[in-house]
Amino acid sequence: MTGSPRHSASPPLLRAPLPKAIVFDLDGTLVHSLPGLTQAMNVLFSETGLPLLSDAEIRTMVGDGAPMLLARAHKARGLYSGDPMDPQLAPHLARFLEIYNADPITGATPYPGAKAFLNALAAGGVALGVCTNKPEAPARAMLAGLGLDGPLRSIVGGDTLPHRKPDAAPLLHCLTELGATPEEALMVGDAGPDVGTARAAGTAVVLLAHGYCQVPLESLNADAVHEDFAALAGRFGIELEEAYNPA
Repeated sequence: MTGSPRHSASPPLLRAPLPKAIVFDLDGTLVHSLPGLTQAMNVLFSETGLPLLSDAEIRTMVGDGAPMLLARAHKARGLYSGDPMDPQLAPHLARFLEIYNADPITGATPYPGAKAFLNALAAGGVALGVCTNKPEAPARAMLAGLGLDGPLRSIVGGDTLPHRKPDAAPLLHCLTELGATPEEALMVGDAGPDVGTARAAGTAVVLLAHGYCQVPLESLNADAVHEDFAALAGRFGIELEEAYNPA
């Protein structure tokens, strides 16, 4: 990480006691999923004759669910308004989900330390969940395919409820399934929607710097920012052997 800024929590957050429940975002937090999203989008674009998108372009579009991703991707190619509710996007969204749902795992990798951290938390009695704007079916398939689902007691996707992040409802639903109140929980994410949903629900929130956020993380006013899972684990006195790998 030479030349990159380092992030860490400010005292007294280090060595904090384990909360009753921790809820994680998925894309950009637990899993580096960008290559698979780019691949699926480019299959769609090749079918419709549009110029393909790069990982760098897709990175600026993720985080707010599949409808918004499709809207942003098409607008980047001069089509439609950028409104995810645009009816012209409906058939493209359906086809994108068909492509992506068939294989949400190819190109996706857990961030270093993610699995070890989940297992350590579960062993410590923490109830664990995932709250993501990714549709629930591919979210579950990804978590299972990457071996991350074992410790999870709740998985809430972007289509599980009528509302998605940054609305409070998905996180509150997840916490209900985990048997924890917002005051007893922590949200771990990588971007603004995670902070927004945590604040709306009344839950503490920390961010990981390895994700897909498009603004300076410090501007989001999370309770803390950590470089990676090793740094986050250190907050709770947990040591992880896996080192951060920006690739």
